Amino acid sequence: MKSDNPDYPMPAGSVDGVYSMIITGANTVKLPEIKYSSLGVYTYTIYQEPGSNKLASYDDTRYNLVVYVTNAEDGSGLETTVILYKLGETEKYDGVVFENEYEKETIDVTATKVWVSGPPVKPVIQLQLYRDGEAYGEVVELDGVTSYTWQDLDKTDAEGKEYVYTVQETVVPNDYEVSYSEDGLTVTNTWVKAELPKTGMGSSTSLLVTGMGLLMVTVYLGFKRRRDD
Repeated sequence: MKSDNPDYPMPAGSVDGVYSMIITGANTVKLPEIKYSSLGVYTYTIYQEPGSNKLASYDDTRYNLVVYVTNAEDGSGLETTVILYKLGETEKYDGVVFENEYEKETIDVTATKVWVSGPPVKPVIQLQLYRDGEAYGEVVELDGVTSYTWQDLDKTDAEGKEYVYTVQETVVPNDYEVSYSEDGLTVTNTWVKAELPKTGMGSSTSLLVTGMGLLMVTVYLGFKRRRDD
């Protein structure tokens, strides 16, 4: 908001007859109070400065704010009457509205599945898409395929900041370990061969065979000695 005369009263925080407010996204704000001490007609211009989002088209409408300061009929002091209209028009408005158009840019995001070793028949896996670390959309299944593409995703937020998309496997298949690429879009499952439990059978069998071998040698030697006798 800018005063049409540098001597007009302005809200606290104004600089050189200009009062600025920052509005983020779709929001509503209220102009702060202006204190008047003299009778008169005070005029102001309300407009918005274009933002930094290159994908947005900013409303350049300008409003004229006219404030009439008069004596109250009951003699209690000053009273104000406010009239608001768009520049070049005569229709009165109850409030200031700026309608900015945001042209969304979309992208496709592809997740890739990599299998390292394991049986030829791979299990069905489930992938969850994340946007800026938050789960986004529904879980998808990959059955017999190694990739999935999410189409027409918003590339940026309303302020022009690019989203970061990643994926995670919701349940890691049995006998596999999972790892992710640096960009978070490639999921690798590596087969981990399960080790057989150690039951002690190998050790017992070895001892048994060795014992039998010793027994056979002993018996053979015993027979040979008797023949020599």
